[in-house]
Amino acid sequence: MLMLMLMLSKIYSFDAYISLAHVRYKIYVDAIRDCYEAYVLYQFFSLLVAYLNGSDALEELFQQKPPLSHPIPLCWLPPLKLGRFSLSTTLPPSLTLLPL
Repeated sequence: MLMLMLMLSKIYSFDAYISLAHVRYKIYVDAIRDCYEAYVLYQFFSLLVAYLNGSDALEELFQQKPPLSHPIPLCWLPPLKLGRFSLSTTLPPSLTLLPL
């Protein structure tokens, strides 16, 4: 997992070089970069879930936490209560980032 994250900087630098040197290939390299970035994000989320002993243990951990207040620009919103709903709304968006 660490190697996947370390390779991300190499892919960003390669993408920057191609974008500057060969403009007509930029769109292809950007697509590859976006796919790899989504894959790394999905693997990171899977690692976190596995590290916390699965999604059931993660739900229990979420339910033990107090409600979270929003940051300064959105402090007028009600506190966010963690639980099954917050986990079920976090996982699908992370999977949609993965186009593979």
